[in-house]
Amino acid sequence: MEETDPMSGKKTPLRWGIIGAGDVVRKRGAEAVRDGSSDAELTSIASRRRMQAMAVAEEFDIPRVLDVEDLMDFPDIDVIYVASPSSTHAEYVGRILDLGKHVLCEKPMAMSGTQAASLAGYARESGAILAVAYYRRAYPLVHEIKKQLQAGTLGPIISAKFLHGYRYEPQKGDSGSWRLNPEIGIGGPLADVGSHRIDLSLFFFGDPQSVSCHMTRGRLKPREVEDSALATMQYSDGTLVSVHVTHEPNLPFDTLEIVGQNGRIYVPDLEKGEAVLTTSSGETKLHGDPAKNRLSPLIEDFCLKVRKGGEPLCTGEEGAKTTKIVETAYRAAHEGHTISLDF
Repeated sequence: MEETDPMSGKKTPLRWGIIGAGDVVRKRGAEAVRDGSSDAELTSIASRRRMQAMAVAEEFDIPRVLDVEDLMDFPDIDVIYVASPSSTHAEYVGRILDLGKHVLCEKPMAMSGTQAASLAGYARESGAILAVAYYRRAYPLVHEIKKQLQAGTLGPIISAKFLHGYRYEPQKGDSGSWRLNPEIGIGGPLADVGSHRIDLSLFFFGDPQSVSCHMTRGRLKPREVEDSALATMQYSDGTLVSVHVTHEPNLPFDTLEIVGQNGRIYVPDLEKGEAVLTTSSGETKLHGDPAKNRLSPLIEDFCLKVRKGGEPLCTGEEGAKTTKIVETAYRAAHEGHTISLDF
């Protein structure tokens, strides 16, 4: 897909529209689309909350504020970034694909794994690029860790442990309080931030064989979603990956430890670019600072894949797997037993 300006002969940037004007768009999404690639031009924004969309448009110099349906139908838009409430994602993604446009969608792509997989298959058949914004796949440190795993530096992997927690008690009217509404966000910390760690597990180790999960609720105050969750995925080779996420601690943490028969990688903070690799040869520091705007590399990658072809960093199929694992983990916690996964 290459278009040039008939007057200047220069390549015309991909024209992007955004659906959504909430925290994600204000904090990183609009800036990333505007500045993340020389091949992206942010032309339009839409939201059910028009006043919010107008405020974002003014802050980020977005030329057009449209109704959601009008933005999807607008002919001069090539790519749409969907960052609306989670419960609307599947509807919007399906409609955009119907119109033959490319889609970058915030997670989750749908409220169920089955629906997400159906959308991924539809995108594949249509030829449109569909990606899910699991942006940690673009972190340089994440790629350095994967390189060590692929090289066999740690030997056969025994386990991996993701730990992430922070105090989260939004007040009524807080813009992020939807995260505690299971009808909008599926669940609590497991769906919100645990999904990012589950996605990294897919990126590092592939598809798990089963998942079990334990949850607590109501330790902070009565609410509809879990305070804490501990999900454990088992792989066919015996590898165990745990994802422990919580809204309870006053002191935040975000760590990763991968243990193999021949060594260990420890990441003290996933949002920073340092890790320690320990083997029989001693300790080695691994480095790779993330981009200032975490979403920008995903925008650059997406534009490249639209132009040149190939798979985006997180395909619709991969995003659908994460949704299925999260969905199954909630069911495993409710039913009290391990559940097999079939992809």
